Amino acid sequence: MIHQVATRLKDLHAAGFVHRDLKPANIMWLPRENRWTIIDFGCVARVGEVASTGFSIGYAAPEVIRAYRNKENWLAVSEALDAWSLGVISYELMTGEKGVDMRRGADPVSHPIPSQQVNVE
Repeated sequence: MIHQVATRLKDLHAAGFVHRDLKPANIMWLPRENRWTIIDFGCVARVGEVASTGFSIGYAAPEVIRAYRNKENWLAVSEALDAWSLGVISYELMTGEKGVDMRRGADPVSHPIPSQQVNVE
């Protein structure tokens, strides 16, 4: 699943766009085509464009969270935003746990949840 979603992101990025709202709810199984795909392109922006800091809690890249907390409503868009989200989704799939601590004031970069704390058995 992760490989197929990463391939879809690669295609989107090659076309010059960033999804900006990648989360499990926006990944869909297409049984007739026997593949996973990305849905909900309502937040898509062009790479390099300055766009609003809309996001989904728990899947947004650290720079998006920081901009939001600093009341900066605009952020330059890059492929890294989607890469972070896919990493969080991958972590959740492999460990069964949330990869980012989104308690009020928590910083996903300075205080990530160490994978050693997760029981994968």
